[in-house]
Amino acid sequence: MPNTLDEVSKTTIRLILDEPFYGHFFTGIIKEVTERIPTLAVGLAETQMTKLYVNERFWQDVLVTPEYRYGVIKHEILHIVLKHILMVKKYDHKDIFNIAADIVVNQYIEPHQLIEGVVLLSQFDDLNLETNREVG
Repeated sequence: MPNTLDEVSKTTIRLILDEPFYGHFFTGIIKEVTERIPTLAVGLAETQMTKLYVNERFWQDVLVTPEYRYGVIKHEILHIVLKHILMVKKYDHKDIFNIAADIVVNQYIEPHQLIEGVVLLSQFDDLNLETNREVG
């Protein structure tokens, strides 16, 4: 099996070249391969540094194209840029917050970079939500 952290680094290089703003945020993030989470996630490590958690199976078996890998890394960076990892503490219903935050960040990712099954604003048309709005 390919080294997952090497694969993440390749995606990081592409992000730095294609979208330096997002790449800048990603270079200082601690990266950890773990089975504790089912996909990818960002959070604050014990040292209060931002950390990316990567499930190796998800990376290798679900994110099978460079486009999907790019999209999921950008997705996690957007959670950092928009301060979702800090805001979540204010909400009692963390699951609902996470869905709302995912809807927000997925609006900024090209559709061909999103894997099947992600939550999108278009799935909630009956709520008449505005595009490009923040969670809170």
